[in-house]
Amino acid sequence: MKVYSNALYHLKLAPVASLAGSEVAAAPTAGQAFFDARQSASTIEKKFVGDSSSTSYTDQLIRFCLHLFDNNKEYLVDDHLEKMERFNTADENSRGHTRAGKLKANKRTQLRKYIRDSIKNIKPARGGASHDCPIKIDGDGAINYEIIRDYIETKASLVVVDRDNALAYMKEIGKPNPTITPEMEAPNGKVRIQIYQQTSTASAIRSAIGWMYNLARVTACEEMKSDLSKLINGLKRNESAAKAFLGLKITTGKEPLTQEAFEFLAKKLFYSADKKDVFAHLFFVLDWCLMKRAENVDGAKINHISFKDDALVFEFAKSKGDQTGDPHGPWHVYANPLKPWMCPVLSLARYLFCYPERMLTDMPLFEGTNQYARYSTRFMQLIRQPDVVKDLKDMVVGFEPEDLGTHSSRKGVATMVASGCTVGPPIVSLCIRAGWSLGGVKDKYLFRENAGDMHVGRCASCHDPDTKEYAISPVYFDFTHLEEAAAVSMKKEIREYLESHIPNHEAISSSTWKVVNMCFAAICNAYDHLKENLHEKCPLRSAAVFRDIPDTILALATTKYPWDKTADTPKATGIPPHVFQLAKMEALEKKMDLLQEGILDGMRKEMSERGFASTQYNTSEITDVIQSAFSKMMEKFDSIGVSNNTSSQQDVGFIMTDESEGFLDGTVVGGDHDDAATGEERQLAQKQNRMKAASSVEKRTLTLGFHHGKLNPLPANWKPTSMTCLQLIQNWFISNKRDNIPALCNLDSRMVEHLKMNKYRNSMKSFMSIVEKFAREKECWNEKPSLWSIKSVNSMWKAIEPEFKLAYCKTKRKGELTWKTAYNNMSKADAFGNIRNKARSVA
Repeated sequence: MKVYSNALYHLKLAPVASLAGSEVAAAPTAGQAFFDARQSASTIEKKFVGDSSSTSYTDQLIRFCLHLFDNNKEYLVDDHLEKMERFNTADENSRGHTRAGKLKANKRTQLRKYIRDSIKNIKPARGGASHDCPIKIDGDGAINYEIIRDYIETKASLVVVDRDNALAYMKEIGKPNPTITPEMEAPNGKVRIQIYQQTSTASAIRSAIGWMYNLARVTACEEMKSDLSKLINGLKRNESAAKAFLGLKITTGKEPLTQEAFEFLAKKLFYSADKKDVFAHLFFVLDWCLMKRAENVDGAKINHISFKDDALVFEFAKSKGDQTGDPHGPWHVYANPLKPWMCPVLSLARYLFCYPERMLTDMPLFEGTNQYARYSTRFMQLIRQPDVVKDLKDMVVGFEPEDLGTHSSRKGVATMVASGCTVGPPIVSLCIRAGWSLGGVKDKYLFRENAGDMHVGRCASCHDPDTKEYAISPVYFDFTHLEEAAAVSMKKEIREYLESHIPNHEAISSSTWKVVNMCFAAICNAYDHLKENLHEKCPLRSAAVFRDIPDTILALATTKYPWDKTADTPKATGIPPHVFQLAKMEALEKKMDLLQEGILDGMRKEMSERGFASTQYNTSEITDVIQSAFSKMMEKFDSIGVSNNTSSQQDVGFIMTDESEGFLDGTVVGGDHDDAATGEERQLAQKQNRMKAASSVEKRTLTLGFHHGKLNPLPANWKPTSMTCLQLIQNWFISNKRDNIPALCNLDSRMVEHLKMNKYRNSMKSFMSIVEKFAREKECWNEKPSLWSIKSVNSMWKAIEPEFKLAYCKTKRKGELTWKTAYNNMSKADAFGNIRNKARSVA
């Protein structure tokens, strides 16, 4: 835990107790500065519900207060009513007009803000102190059941239904003389009618009012509570009747996502060109595989993620069913190497290597304040794309865009796991992982066990429990086929490669380093697939770790099954007994195949040695005859004096081509005036030239190609990818040998002329000039481009990163910020000296 003396922090000089699980070993001494991160006790006592629930209840109460303000002002406290009137008048006076001259709708912004603040400031009524609630909830004139009932009655929905169904329903509910007027007509013979909103709306209103009473520590009238319960039960019956008569959707809420739809959407995000889909894909896959609410995924921290045996292990501080912070986890997530586009380990690898800052200890997995809203927005955009809408409709279980939401993943994976196999995971493990209450005595006597959760985790990763492939291991590095010294050398090479390509690697914890190592193995195993199928603009292509992975490391990444496992294979977990039996049968079949092949090979060898079934010669006799014939043929050639210099070569001169260099050396060989000595000297010189050219070619790291009418070191299909600030700096100095892409600093205008990106290239040069100024001040700049390595680039970035980001990364997601956005901030900033001084003062 670091101690700050910066003026930006509010410091208190007081001793604090040691916190369990923190890095503080003892309380600070007297006079030592520290940051007090505790909330006030009055704030803590209001947290008997989750923050998201508090926000939802507050919004419900704001709408209820507005209803009372417009219709029943006598139920509002006088002091609050007076202020509400004043803020409502201010809202009316500030309405203004639109560009078209129309009066803007009155959203009553100031009035809403006042009501929100009033609800947040409700105090417990104790010791004679007032609760200060804006609504009269006790004493004379307090709200009653009738007022709440009238408010619930205003909640209506307009639906378009069949004409005959509408008439039948109105007769069922006792509407006298139901008639359909022309104003009610809708296209295709439909009519518009109004019904109550879903019963969940009335339940939410009741819960919000109950929360308000709890905040104020006022006991609600039992008669009012009883009447509200009866009203909601009646609304449930009314809702069921409306669905039956009107043909409305039976289920409430969003539809569960099927495995087919999950795979389809995962593919769309995995192979997308948009850089933000690296984040969206990981969030989507974890939301599915963890079976948690999206808020849990949003709040994940890197130091709460580890790799144990063959599974990623997640821990969370709380869940929907356990808000008090009791031990919650671990929850096991399994790789799916057979389907890269939906493998959680590969998705995590892609995200971490694109944004390596997320690996550092204590960092949140997703940078920013509300990544759930970011993910939700992207998810809704995806399912509304015209091509996606069409494909979703054509699936076995078709979907409309309005059928799906972020909650569909959680509902879908639970449905898939529960119904996928007759020997599926225990229902207790399924409910506990999803955070669902078992109810009553079951919550007290049925607890989570790792084996059940492991089985749930494997099923959630879309492994088929009816096949032997269900037992596949995650991708890992296998060294068992190497000698001991070679294995130690390769382990060292892998670690050194990662350390040199990951900035600030020394700040990564040991548990996270295991995650990074397994993620790197997943990248290596899928390397060819990623190179061939990822979109050309995917930011992973520019990540330092992904470029130029040595073939020796790529060859070590593998997966195994129980029948071919080695000493390095991670221990298999979460595998039910019937899958182990399938694995044993597979191992037995392989042994039988090997035995059969061995018997046949032995028979062939024995038959060959004995000359079995030969009509004239056995094997040794055939060999002797061939050798004798060959000797006679060579003696014949020697007797007629065949030489290497043919008449055609002596009569006709020709041009020698140096294939190693790919150009003509223009040397004429042969002719009437060449004597033997001159020919031998020339041949010797040509041989030396070829050896020299071959040696120079071997030293080359990049090759030239001919495309778009000129020689160019860039590949013909190369296009710049989306890069973060660090990725641009790395690619600016370091070439990509495997893809034959030179360092970007070596690109000139002619090389990128066909891409029409000279302006883009100039922006990169300007960006790097600012980086150079920062680096020179820190005395970590290399004058010669040839002196830069990936390690020295990372060291330079480590030195300038804090001040550079403070100056130009004006966002809460600084790690994901592209260099282009930072460059735009540079263009808007003051002169370098001013912005530099400002950054230094803040740092």
